[in-house]
Amino acid sequence: MNTVSMLGGSEDLDTFAYRGKKVSYDEIGEVKARVEAGLRRLVIMECELAKQAAGQLGRLLLRENVKLGILDMHGTKLGMDDLRAVSQALRVNAVVERLGLVGCRLEDIEGQLAILLDGNTRLRHLLLSRNDLSLATGLPRSLKSNKELATLDLSHANLQGTLTTLLCSIEAHPTLRTLNVSYNNCRCTRFPCAVGGVVLGCKALRTLNIAGNSLGEQPEMFLGKLQFAESLTELNISQTGLKEDGVASLKEGLRMCENLLALDLSNNDIGDSLSNVLSTDVLHNIKWLSVSRTGMGRGVAQDIADFMEDGDTLLSFDVSDTKCIGDVCLADVFMRNRRLPIKGLNLSRTGLSESAVRGLLHALREYTALQSLLLENLSLHSGTLIPIVASLTTPQSTVSLIQVSFSGNSIADIPVILAGFKKLFERNPSLSCIGTKETHFHNEKVSRADFDFPEAIPVRMRSGTVVDAEYSPSPVFFGVPGVDE
Repeated sequence: MNTVSMLGGSEDLDTFAYRGKKVSYDEIGEVKARVEAGLRRLVIMECELAKQAAGQLGRLLLRENVKLGILDMHGTKLGMDDLRAVSQALRVNAVVERLGLVGCRLEDIEGQLAILLDGNTRLRHLLLSRNDLSLATGLPRSLKSNKELATLDLSHANLQGTLTTLLCSIEAHPTLRTLNVSYNNCRCTRFPCAVGGVVLGCKALRTLNIAGNSLGEQPEMFLGKLQFAESLTELNISQTGLKEDGVASLKEGLRMCENLLALDLSNNDIGDSLSNVLSTDVLHNIKWLSVSRTGMGRGVAQDIADFMEDGDTLLSFDVSDTKCIGDVCLADVFMRNRRLPIKGLNLSRTGLSESAVRGLLHALREYTALQSLLLENLSLHSGTLIPIVASLTTPQSTVSLIQVSFSGNSIADIPVILAGFKKLFERNPSLSCIGTKETHFHNEKVSRADFDFPEAIPVRMRSGTVVDAEYSPSPVFFGVPGVDE
């Protein structure tokens, strides 16, 4: 996208943005001509609104023939008068389809959301994450009155027990496709039943993220409903307190959930019972799977190997922080079947020995599918890492990585390693990420400047995130706040 700086903002044919500045009354007025010319997206991100600037914005939204479909005010504090000006304008002239109010420290949220939502037939994507909505007791009623919502993001909103009432209000919503209510610390005993009602009643639902809320002692009240979730493609139940006694219900629910492509089971004390789920009979078409930090023991090692080898759809597999991987002969898995579709592999903090890592990399030299390899915090030293980098850059290697990370390993021979990383770039022009965060070279952290790579190539990457060019779950599945597409 071609953008140019202008009055502290940036613009292209469809977007105008102010970022990280104090926006004056006059500056909002200067957007008027662009809005009248058909501006589709206005971004006021991490800004401070000067006095009466929100009122000016409200009057701008009231103008005839406004085509502004997206209003994103991510991180911009909105006081009571500011929110009232925006919500009343959108109530009168319902033009905005996507409204982002993420982290806006909203005031008077109760009354203004009712004004904004009641009878608004245009608003389809509402992002309210990272606001304290604990006192917004009227929110369920307001959401129930809006029958057009496709995306609802209420993550990190401190809803706690109120979340159960809210879920009950939308349990038969006809158009809801994406729901993120993660990390609201809901411990209500009715929560499993309420979220089960959403799965059962929202026939259009495709992405559901309930991470960071407790399924309590009756997880089957939710898990049992998954068999009716015909449209569900992405499910994040990380850190929901799921235990071994809930795996039977999970297995039966997933067995009938044939369209599921992405599943996050991480941070649950499931243990060895996870072997009941790691089967192509249960995970029919899964493409992205995380079983990180699930307490699996050595008894599951062979099940993991069999699942990787048998699956013909699995593209990205996150088994980080899973010590039993040390008992899986990954090299044999890839040597026996070079047609495996796996493109992303996260083996960080798995305790893999240096010999196991060397064997794996030797097996991967001719494995053409691999695009993302994460080997973070494995206590790898130069004696291991140098051959690893060399094996990926030899003329015989057919690997085409777009992401690789060795973060958190201790490396001594800086020139050799840097030269190897540079060869990776030369061999793989599409390589977009080399993770080096907190990689120590004789107790010295290496900065981007040490790599002497083109500025267009980002060296930074989000630790533990597997990039895949063919398929990657939506940002909502990963819990990225304020992003719905």
